[in-house]
Amino acid sequence: MRASSSSGVRRVSVASVALAVVPAIMLLVLMTRPVWDVDVFWQLKLGELTLLRHAPVLREPFAALHLGEPLPRVGWLAQAIMAAARLSGGWTALRLLDALCWAGGFWAIAWACRRRGARAEAVLFALLLSFVLAVATASIRPQSYAALSFGLLLALLRLDFPPRRAVPLGALLLVVWQNLHPSVSIGLAALAIHAGAGLLDRFRGQRDTWPWTPMLLAICSIPAMLLTPDGLSIFAISAENARSSLAIHAAEWLPLWSPENLHHLLRIGFVMGVGGILWGGIALQSRLQNG
Repeated sequence: MRASSSSGVRRVSVASVALAVVPAIMLLVLMTRPVWDVDVFWQLKLGELTLLRHAPVLREPFAALHLGEPLPRVGWLAQAIMAAARLSGGWTALRLLDALCWAGGFWAIAWACRRRGARAEAVLFALLLSFVLAVATASIRPQSYAALSFGLLLALLRLDFPPRRAVPLGALLLVVWQNLHPSVSIGLAALAIHAGAGLLDRFRGQRDTWPWTPMLLAICSIPAMLLTPDGLSIFAISAENARSSLAIHAAEWLPLWSPENLHHLLRIGFVMGVGGILWGGIALQSRLQNG
């Protein structure tokens, strides 16, 4: 019995150490990846103009055929932050900040799960599998700040703070997120899923309280989408951006089964397969331990 207990302690210790090392490995991988999104150059210049004028750029300053036309302020806050990082610390500072933000979303939810009692092994495997699945999309761009915001939102839900504390924090996060990158609709979908699961548990008698936090934050996310310099026009801008991206066959806008995304589909299959094997192994181990 003592040997078994000692072995169990050793396994947990190794997983805990690995969980502390993996974030550093993730950061190293991100810092050594090539920057493949060339939009970063005009986004940095827009960020510099925003810093210079102390306000988002309202008119097209670059395209010769569209000079002076109204310019969507999509991602203006992230562009300003990116420009400030490069101006203060060069490309190294910009790359480090972007990597910390992109990976920070994963770290936030991993920390929240661990804090709520999740096993170190489970958090470690989830962190590794999700990183393998998503790392191909990482580059220096406003989406990195959206990844951080999404992770913080999920962490806030996982920590299960009282609604009077969680809702104001979450509402502020949603507004900042939308100005960093207009993808709060993804947060709305996640909140709706959390709220739906909570309501189902409530009706089944598996929880005593209503899921107020995800329900109220889902409501808050709707006005948060409009609280940007673009206001109501953000929906038309997003629709036009989608049409333009599809027209040039941007891979991240195409279905997973398209030839451009075949490598992503294979990666998802790999992650799901490994995840299924790990899940089955953990379930079998738990069943054996419980007799």
